[in-house]
Amino acid sequence: MTPTDAYVISRILSTEDPLEDSLSVSTSFRQVAQQLSLLPLEARIGAWDGFLRGRPDRDAIGKAVADAGPSGPAPEVTPPLRPANLADIRKVMAKSQWVWKGYIPSARISGIAAFEGVGKTRLAIDLAYRIWFALPWPDSQPPTFFERTPTLWVCADGQQDDLVQAAQALGLPDQAILFNTTPPEPYGGTELDAAEDRQRLEAFISQERPGLVFIDTLTNATSYDLCRATENKAMMTPLRDIAQRTQTTIIPLLHLSRDGQALGRRIKGITRTILQLDCPNPDDTGRLRLWVSKSFAKKPPDLGVTMSDSGNTYDFNPPTPPESGKQGRPPETREKAKQFIRDALTTQNDRIGNEMAIECERANDLSAKTFWRAVDEMVSAGELVKDGGKGTGKQVVLHLIRRDPETTPDSPSDSGQDP
Repeated sequence: MTPTDAYVISRILSTEDPLEDSLSVSTSFRQVAQQLSLLPLEARIGAWDGFLRGRPDRDAIGKAVADAGPSGPAPEVTPPLRPANLADIRKVMAKSQWVWKGYIPSARISGIAAFEGVGKTRLAIDLAYRIWFALPWPDSQPPTFFERTPTLWVCADGQQDDLVQAAQALGLPDQAILFNTTPPEPYGGTELDAAEDRQRLEAFISQERPGLVFIDTLTNATSYDLCRATENKAMMTPLRDIAQRTQTTIIPLLHLSRDGQALGRRIKGITRTILQLDCPNPDDTGRLRLWVSKSFAKKPPDLGVTMSDSGNTYDFNPPTPPESGKQGRPPETREKAKQFIRDALTTQNDRIGNEMAIECERANDLSAKTFWRAVDEMVSAGELVKDGGKGTGKQVVLHLIRRDPETTPDSPSDSGQDP
């Protein structure tokens, strides 16, 4: 018999208690408590004595009921554990599913991806500027944060000085940009491998309530190999949990692989959306395209981006790759060189450029100059990547970018990592 059993039955035997008093009694005594509650008060003692006669532990039970006393306080009851349900999730989930509708979800891992030097950090600082001053989002959707909401940064690339200059140019005050470190070590807090690093990050998020958390860049914030399933999970799952517990979106800034994927498909499994920034028209280097390359929802419109020190401007007319009809047909010899490069690298990728130039000259009677011009045009078009070359001490190696069909979050190729 539990203390609650003894207390409730003591009250039933001595007062006109309603039936619900018996509902908190354990299973062993619930039926007898309910039956006693249905009897007139004067008949309950007799019925209770009859119940005790059939119990070998009647003396202990009787003493427990007598000691409980009906006038004393009810014993504290620890409710039994139960599984969480949708109502529990609804209590803590963000009021809105989106921070920036269609582009950045609430309380999740999102991502900003681009090739090195295209403008990931400049896009992030522009978003921080809009959040602090409660300005509309780039597509003119209304702001979702109160004015003077800061952003929190993990500066894994060591770009703290660059952020100081960018914030000054935008008119952002010092309090608008927070770092995952303390004042005595302003250049610290750049790694997230250790549990104490992540605990500090979560503590700062809970304390300061930033609009977004940027990890710039994810590659340099960890020593884990994010292309391996187990190591990717070890790094990203704790960050996902922090985002959910604090109801704050965490945005890693991601380098693209040679084939234009954000660190392969494994990183896509943990991110709910990935914003990708690229320069599709090399003849218009001042204009960029911002688009959602991966999403769990309907993808929003692509945006055109023009970057400047005083802030970015956006439009709904993103740049596109140049059309051959508008640019004039390239020389026939250069087209032959391009086709030779495609065919050769499809057979064997990652080849030394000088060796291919010699083969191209022998096979097509084309000069090395024509070959390298074709290479430069393919690089500008995003079809080819050059590694090495002048100043590196290594020969130029050419890599053909193979365009894989776009996969969806539910496709088999995106599996292997829980979202």
